[in-house]
Amino acid sequence: MTSEQIAGVLTRQGLSLVADHGVVALLAPDGSHLLTQATGDFPVTIAQAYACIPIAQADETPVGQAAVHGQRIMMASAEEIATRCPLVAASRALTGTSSLLAVPVRAAGRTIGALGFGFRATGPVSAEIVLVAETLAELAGQALERARRYEDEHAVAHQLQQALLPKVPAELPGAGIGVCYRPADRGRDVGGDWYDAFELPTGRIGFAAGDVVGHDLKAAVAMGRLQQLLRYVAVGGSRPAKVLQALDEACPAVTGTDFATLGYAEYDPAEAVITYACAGHPPPLLVADGRATYLNEGRSAPLGFQDGPRSEPG
Repeated sequence: MTSEQIAGVLTRQGLSLVADHGVVALLAPDGSHLLTQATGDFPVTIAQAYACIPIAQADETPVGQAAVHGQRIMMASAEEIATRCPLVAASRALTGTSSLLAVPVRAAGRTIGALGFGFRATGPVSAEIVLVAETLAELAGQALERARRYEDEHAVAHQLQQALLPKVPAELPGAGIGVCYRPADRGRDVGGDWYDAFELPTGRIGFAAGDVVGHDLKAAVAMGRLQQLLRYVAVGGSRPAKVLQALDEACPAVTGTDFATLGYAEYDPAEAVITYACAGHPPPLLVADGRATYLNEGRSAPLGFQDGPRSEPG
């Protein structure tokens, strides 16, 4: 799904089909440097030293030359490598490279990186090896272009989600509030998950946690619309069950809410009473006097799937 993951697949499985060892180098989005990953048999010290190459120093490495200039680079001997790239002579000795090949990776008509192939044998790289390497680079370019589009959409969705989520205060009259969101999957920290806490005109505090299925821009937009609607209905005086019923009625008009869950509750600080209702969402966990209890009552179908009224135990 991401450029980093694709580079990892290439270093684990792709480059070894062609060479003794190799490197994947990708231009950073801002074009200021090259990010590299090496095959597992590469010396760790060398891999770390060249993990991030400033674009001004890219010509010092064969894979950097290929990435910057968009040209195939071949060197047939240790002497040629030392002459054309003297700064990598020491690393060449540690890797045992006696000849090498670097081919550019292109996507959408532009060079976005390069693949580097190192060989322990001296001599020109055969035409068959060059063909396989360039085919691998072409396939990598197609995969990376799809990944870049995904990453761009993910970045936009993340910004939108952050903009739409409310600024939850640390305190409201009669209550302290804390929020922590942890995505189940690394890299999927955007989508339809949301939360809210706000003061109600009656002196109570409304708070919610919900989820619109999805990890994309569509889910983030749907989440924002539901969150705003919930606040509007709750501040208007509706209690938890009525709030969920109002969202039931609204869901058909909100694109992207084919499957959405929500838990909404009101807390009365004066009476120390919580009234809540859950539409398909995991049950709230109440911790009081050192004891934790799941609130399993007041549960009903996800938004838009409920037949009849919803309950709201207190």
